[in-house]
Amino acid sequence: MIEVRVHGSLTELDRAAMEALNLGSRSASAFSSPYWLEQFLEHDRDHRAQAPRVVILAAYDGQALTGYLPLKQKVDGNGRKLSCLISLVPLTRARGNTR
Repeated sequence: MIEVRVHGSLTELDRAAMEALNLGSRSASAFSSPYWLEQFLEHDRDHRAQAPRVVILAAYDGQALTGYLPLKQKVDGNGRKLSCLISLVPLTRARGNTR
């Protein structure tokens, strides 16, 4: 039976198991690597400025990790929202240029 657990940081997960799962996927991506996610959380200026709570949903079959979904939780005027951890913004918009 698959069990979904909620984690509040990457340090709570086995990064080697996450990386093996990512590399074994048909849609493997450097951006799904726990090592890339760790660097993003540490260095991305916009992420640090917004300071959302990290929420990682992880699926397990027994003790084996079978999937993970990194999310962020923010509170705005409408309440709490969960969204994808990584939001790519065009570079020109990120620097305040509206063209």
